[in-house]
Amino acid sequence: MRTLSSFSRALSVGAVIAAAALVLGGAYFVGFVSELQRGLNDPAGPQSTATLEIAALEKALGHTGFLRTYRNYRLTGDAEARQQLTRHTIDAERALTQLKKIYRDSPIATAALREAEGVGETFAHVAQTAPETGSAALRGTAAMNDLATLPQPPQLEASYLALRTALDRLRTAEQDHALGGVASALNWSQILIIGALCALVIGLLVVAGLLHSGIIQPLRTLERSLASVGEGEITQQVWGTERTDEFGALARAGETLRRSLTETTALKTLAQKGQIHIALDGQSSVLLQRLADDVTTTTNALKAAAADFARLQDGNRRQLDAALSGLTASANGANEAAATLRQGAGIAAEELRLGNASLTAAAHERIRRLDTLSARLEQTHDRFDGAAAALRDRAASVTDDLAASAAALKQTVDSVGETQATLARSYEQIATDAGKTTQRVHTLSARLSETIGLVDERLSRKLAALDTLEQAVTANLAGLRAKAEQASEAINSAVDKQHNAGEGDLRSAIARLDQIAERFANPAPANAGQELHALANALQVQLETVRGEIRDLAIRMTEERLLAASPASPLLNSDTSILSRAPQRTLADVPGEEIMARLKDLAAEMNAAQEQSGHTASLKSALGKFAADVKDLAASADRAARLKAMGRALDQHAEDIEAHMPAVEPSTALGAELAAITGELRTIAARAQANGTKDGPRLRESAIEVGARAESLFSYLSETHPDHNEDLAEDTFGPPPSTTNDIAALALLIDRLEARATAAPSEDLNTNGAIHMVFESIGRLNNIATALARAGHAERQRHATH
Repeated sequence: MRTLSSFSRALSVGAVIAAAALVLGGAYFVGFVSELQRGLNDPAGPQSTATLEIAALEKALGHTGFLRTYRNYRLTGDAEARQQLTRHTIDAERALTQLKKIYRDSPIATAALREAEGVGETFAHVAQTAPETGSAALRGTAAMNDLATLPQPPQLEASYLALRTALDRLRTAEQDHALGGVASALNWSQILIIGALCALVIGLLVVAGLLHSGIIQPLRTLERSLASVGEGEITQQVWGTERTDEFGALARAGETLRRSLTETTALKTLAQKGQIHIALDGQSSVLLQRLADDVTTTTNALKAAAADFARLQDGNRRQLDAALSGLTASANGANEAAATLRQGAGIAAEELRLGNASLTAAAHERIRRLDTLSARLEQTHDRFDGAAAALRDRAASVTDDLAASAAALKQTVDSVGETQATLARSYEQIATDAGKTTQRVHTLSARLSETIGLVDERLSRKLAALDTLEQAVTANLAGLRAKAEQASEAINSAVDKQHNAGEGDLRSAIARLDQIAERFANPAPANAGQELHALANALQVQLETVRGEIRDLAIRMTEERLLAASPASPLLNSDTSILSRAPQRTLADVPGEEIMARLKDLAAEMNAAQEQSGHTASLKSALGKFAADVKDLAASADRAARLKAMGRALDQHAEDIEAHMPAVEPSTALGAELAAITGELRTIAARAQANGTKDGPRLRESAIEVGARAESLFSYLSETHPDHNEDLAEDTFGPPPSTTNDIAALALLIDRLEARATAAPSEDLNTNGAIHMVFESIGRLNNIATALARAGHAERQRHATH
């Protein structure tokens, strides 16, 4: 006898086999996918030629190749960096050629390669148009102005991002090519696994429905039938006597008990009516005593059987409760179908327990009634002898049936528990594999997010620095433009005022010179001889030469001073256009006071330059020492302690340079460059001495760049201010020691000539002295012209350099 039908058993076995096959297939699929993912993401694994070429292209044009070299070239103008740009573009072109050969039959890859080729041509154009510079270009020179015409690094970085997008599409195509037919197989495998899971859920639902209809529903019906018999409805037949399974055996045992109760009730009714009389004397009493003993023995046996049955039921209930508790604990991680099945099993177990309790209570009630009947059966032994024998047989049959039913029920529950345990283990294995896969995905996502965060942070810092630099340059250009306009307006107004004020004085002085020259050219014939006429003619020629030289000198000095007053900035073209539109000035247009004032200023500046040449030695020493020490300091600052030591040394060098900065006060460009170098040194030193500094390599690189700038400035000072006085006398274009006196004498030349010509009582007595004074003044004017020419050449060189 079996509770479930053959179809139900076959369906249950099929569900178990399908679950096992699903678990094995899922484990194999998860392992296969993990191995495939490990093979694709393993850097040490074999890589295709296309992958290597894509990596080479990114390296050539990326942040470790072209972009990094381009930033250094924009900052320093190094010629070696320009050659590196050309090499990077050649490597990128070679990688693009190989990729075109590999993907010549793929339209998707061809479109991506076309975009990459456009970006490569842009980078190659930038490398070709990069201007030639020296070994180290100084800021503010024409070479750095040529570098400013190149594209900004953010523009090239945007082009590089477009290149990365195209290369990502190439990588996707390469992965699809590497996977081949595995991708479609994986997709079908996923579809099959989802379908198998759905089939498993449906199978579990069907098994739960079969268990409910095959076990729980019959138990409830039998419980209601036995409860009605226990309540006194003994005339109603017990449900399920026609079934051939365990529930039919239980129903037949209950039916037998109901019939016994019916017969006992009939005997009681007859006894009450007086229709049964039993004799208690003679052998009847012996038979009655035997019957009473037999009934007592039978009753005791029934009690013992009932107690054993109760203990068996309690044990079965405890085992069932334990099995259900274990089943509930092991099925917590299953899916919704398993949870539904567990809930149904719990309800079935609870109903079974309630049914067993009801059966036990009914059995105890029947035993109590049997005890009552046994007292009354002592009075009747003839008819009740057969009834007692039948009752013993029936009780034994009921006990055997109950034991068999309990064993079958326990076996069924064990089978259900094993099935649930198998399913739980399968789901635990699937959950473990899924957890491992999810953990790997989370790890890869965390690493990718960290890398993207670092790249974004670096790009943000660089863009912020570039924005700050651009804003500072814009502000400086605006300030220079405003200053240049103000200076131009002030110069024009001053020139106009001085021109209006001194025009009359200079014309009168020139007129007096002309009169003096005319007097010397046309002397009185009565008081002069032939030699005096020749000397007068020579003197007139010399005076005309002196006047022409003075006029040319004044015009040249005026033009040079106006050009020197304009700032060396991007506004030079606009200032030059303004000056080109101004009318050409002659000696008559330049006031005499302005000529004298400018000559005196030039003399003062030349004297200051002579005195300053001895003070730049200490500044050159400080710059040379810093340029020599910074390379060793940056190379050895590989730990936090050495990085802090480098910061302290940089602070000391900054203090030394600032202490000698007053030596270049007349030159604003040199002062600004020195202030920029010391400011950057103090910033690097402060960051190097801070606790928890993580950008040590960047600080060392910045210190080396500042050292290169200091070395360039040191070279410039060495060329313009030599250390030895002998070299200074040979190389500089400054005036001789007597230049200052000659410049001061120039201011009194015309007044002396006029005073001597006017104060002379007669032309005959003062002719020799005037001629001597004129020749002496001519010699001095020649010295002045030579000194001014050399000073003007040196000043033009200084303005061209800064």
